[in-house]
Amino acid sequence: MQNYERMKQQNHYTQALAYLRDYCLRHGRPMHFSQGDIFEAEGAAARLFGYVESGSFRYLVRNYEGGESTVETVAAGDLVGCYPYCLDGEVLIAENGKIRTYNRERLPQYEGYYDEPYPGQQWTLTQDTATVSGYHCQKATCSYHGRKWTVRYSEDIPTSAGPWKLCGLPGLVLRAEADGGIHRFTIADIQRIASPIYYETNAITVKTTEAKLIKNRNKTFGNRLYLKNPTYYVGDLSNADVTHDTEGMIVNNVYVNNKAHVYQPLELK
Repeated sequence: MQNYERMKQQNHYTQALAYLRDYCLRHGRPMHFSQGDIFEAEGAAARLFGYVESGSFRYLVRNYEGGESTVETVAAGDLVGCYPYCLDGEVLIAENGKIRTYNRERLPQYEGYYDEPYPGQQWTLTQDTATVSGYHCQKATCSYHGRKWTVRYSEDIPTSAGPWKLCGLPGLVLRAEADGGIHRFTIADIQRIASPIYYETNAITVKTTEAKLIKNRNKTFGNRLYLKNPTYYVGDLSNADVTHDTEGMIVNNVYVNNKAHVYQPLELK
């Protein structure tokens, strides 16, 4: 039984890595590392994962005397990264009538989570129909965290799931758009993947409320000083470990874009 459970866990892990590899190939951007460059530093906030196209990476550990030992080598065709800490942003886990939102930010470093009812929307269903990616869809609307959403869902796919937190309808949400088109989700592909969704906490992870987290996040990324200076939250660069690429830089293991983006939050309140 123990061997079976280990095999099952390994299958889930392998499927999860296959998904990450596919994600890198579809949405990633090339980065070049030379011999001696550090991809991720031990104990630092992880923010990258990648698919190795050529060359190799070594996972090193250091003892108290400063000596180094190689514990693993990652070659071309494999993934490199610290899982799941390389995955910033939000992880949503819905169960038992609630949805738990785990949030990890790197500028500045912060990790927190909160619970809210699942599903959390009061949907208005209409008779309006349309076709999305070949599926017959109906229209529904709701107001959620300060934005009004219009979605298209298909009862041909009998699940109440949807992008982000837009769920609870009698069919899969295939398209969703906030008023004004500032945010839009559209189905790109449908795959049946049996893979666990998990999130590991650590010493700095705190329990909070949705109102506090949303307010803090919007204040942080809506800060005019940050919009004028992308390195605002990084601090003094004179003694920092900096690696540049075409779109930004890695400062003390935190990725910073060359240009700060105007922040348009999914949740206003």
